[in-house]
Amino acid sequence: MNKSDDELAAEVAALREELAEKEAEIDKMGEIHQTLLPDRSPIILGFDIATSHVAPEKAGGDYYDFIPSELRDDLSPDDNASWLIILADVSGHGPAASVIMAMVHSVLHAYDGARQNPGDVLSYINEQLSTKELEHFVTGLLIVINPLDPVEGRFTIAIAGHHPPLLRHADGRVAALPCEAGLPLAVDEATTYRQFDFVLQEGDAVLLFTDGLIEPMNADGEEFGMDGVIKAFEDCPGTAAETVRCLNRTLARHRGSEDQPDDKTLVCIRRTPVA
Repeated sequence: MNKSDDELAAEVAALREELAEKEAEIDKMGEIHQTLLPDRSPIILGFDIATSHVAPEKAGGDYYDFIPSELRDDLSPDDNASWLIILADVSGHGPAASVIMAMVHSVLHAYDGARQNPGDVLSYINEQLSTKELEHFVTGLLIVINPLDPVEGRFTIAIAGHHPPLLRHADGRVAALPCEAGLPLAVDEATTYRQFDFVLQEGDAVLLFTDGLIEPMNADGEEFGMDGVIKAFEDCPGTAAETVRCLNRTLARHRGSEDQPDDKTLVCIRRTPVA
């Protein structure tokens, strides 16, 4: 039996209502996603930090955070606190990735061990996520900066299946930090993560980034790629904020009218003079 025009109109209206409800749910998840991200970069003696984050589907799977080791009575960071910096990228994107991103945030903030050893912290996050039998994995890295000896500019890093950060020397040379990446998180519960120590000289900058900086294509189907990222980082000197703005402009010129295919997060850490 053929359906009447009224019946068809009612079905279309019901589908539109269902779609609107799902879009509202995604919008809400996107709002929650944003609340889990820091609203500003921390002030750390001897370091200049800037960030940029874009989630095309509102509810994304990129996560970054800055966590001090010590808080004052008013819950503000202690001037002598070390800082744990995380950048993570859940495989896939959209609401499912956003939920796992929230899990990473929850597990990290629940960790009650010493945060001076990023390898131990990554191992803990991996162990907790691996027990959930997730359908997604997570790549990421952790950096610990200790401002107690800011003249040295030392930091410690551990990586789980993520791109090593890029180091731009004060003279403009760019290269990936030579550190070994362990397996992504949520793949093997027994995985442990090595950590590596580095020193930033005055004027050096480190760039942390997710795949959303690498994968965008132009109208000819050419990916921005790691070569594009390195070239852009070389050509974008200045403060951390200036570097991040310049990188975003360079990527936008490459994409042209093409869409941003995935979440994109940048964290730039630049070494500054210390009196």
